[in-house]
Amino acid sequence: VRYAGEFHPRPKYGWDRCDDEWELVFDNGSGTYAPNPDLLINLKELLLFNFPGLNIVTYEYKDPKLKESVTELKHAVEKYKNSTATIQQLVLTYPNSAS
Repeated sequence: VRYAGEFHPRPKYGWDRCDDEWELVFDNGSGTYAPNPDLLINLKELLLFNFPGLNIVTYEYKDPKLKESVTELKHAVEKYKNSTATIQQLVLTYPNSAS
């Protein structure tokens, strides 16, 4: 393990523009062990080295911006929960296209 924490995706320009560019938000809040927040920059650099062009945002787990981002994610999940089809729904709707 190189780092402990959580992450979530979000649209780079807000949930009203879900089809635009996305970013990954990482924090140091693992629930049991919170790495030094100064290491978040190292995490970001490591991810960018391995995945060039990826949009990465990092927050310390106590940062109010992280809480706001998670709250917005929860609102978006609730708002869009019935607007996306699952694989199972697609297979049941178009059974011949699965073969």
